[in-house]
Amino acid sequence: MNYNLFLICTLLLFFNPHPSAGQEAETGSAGHATFTAWSAYRSTRIQLPVPAQDRLNKHPVFHSFDVLDARPDTGRIGVHMDRKELNGQFHHKQLVFTHPASQEIARYLNEHYSGVPATYAALIVLRTCWLSDIKYTLRQVEENPDLRFKKTRVRFKAEVYAVREGIYTPVLRFDTTLVSTRTPSGEGGTILAGMLEDMVYRASQVNISRKEQVRQLSLENIRAFNHSRFSHAISRDSSLVKGVYRNFEEFKNNTPGIRDYEMRREGNNALLYLKEGGENAYYTHKVWGVCDGKRIYVMLDGTLCPAWKEQEAYYISYLAPGHVFSVDMDNGSVY
Repeated sequence: MNYNLFLICTLLLFFNPHPSAGQEAETGSAGHATFTAWSAYRSTRIQLPVPAQDRLNKHPVFHSFDVLDARPDTGRIGVHMDRKELNGQFHHKQLVFTHPASQEIARYLNEHYSGVPATYAALIVLRTCWLSDIKYTLRQVEENPDLRFKKTRVRFKAEVYAVREGIYTPVLRFDTTLVSTRTPSGEGGTILAGMLEDMVYRASQVNISRKEQVRQLSLENIRAFNHSRFSHAISRDSSLVKGVYRNFEEFKNNTPGIRDYEMRREGNNALLYLKEGGENAYYTHKVWGVCDGKRIYVMLDGTLCPAWKEQEAYYISYLAPGHVFSVDMDNGSVY
């Protein structure tokens, strides 16, 4: 089948900018309309394989590792939409570890990258760990047909601290994204393991004693800093303010800057129209999102896509159930 025709048919068949009754949950105590989307997703467990090569154990820098999971949602590490070969229907998987991510990653690092003699312990603050399908627009695929072979994106963001006598020294901020031609459930664990090795290797190249002379922190400092990104008004306020978010800052602060707008359903898309000074409404795709007073929508590819909140994370349902994006609560980027 022609790939472009298949993609168009898929988008038309599965897109629904409004959740089904089975997806929508009652409004919570904070007044936020949410989805119970994850409850309908099957779980697939991700394994971290044994490292293919040993770059670190001969001269370990850290005698032990501890992991603090500071992600907005600690319940899962990704999502994957798979297709049943027998009937062609899609089914959805949430990707998880067997145990909490902090335990799995600490165990893995301690088994393969710790040792004595070493002066320092290490604290890894996990800020992002997300495995997902790569989703391209039809225009992107037409411009670069090779994109259709790229199936998986793995995003990992963490901070590394050296620990000695209860003092924490910032060593490294690690932020990387990799893509693969295999599926998240098949390749994601291998990619993630390679990222962990690269993170520890880079930390091992840092002159920690020199870093100690510059800045030292307590564990309470680190916890407070990482919790601060979840203390914005969008998480604290008892109700959502209706209006258009021109940018991520307006979303975080629950202060939409545009109040005169209209949402229209055109074909399979939910579009945004703005009104200014009594003029006729005009279509726009240059905003971050919109709130109707009960539900949040995020602008993706010119279309308003419903978002829902899980713990302190915001997820976006895009084009079809199973196409899920996550909002980076540091900068508002969507991945």
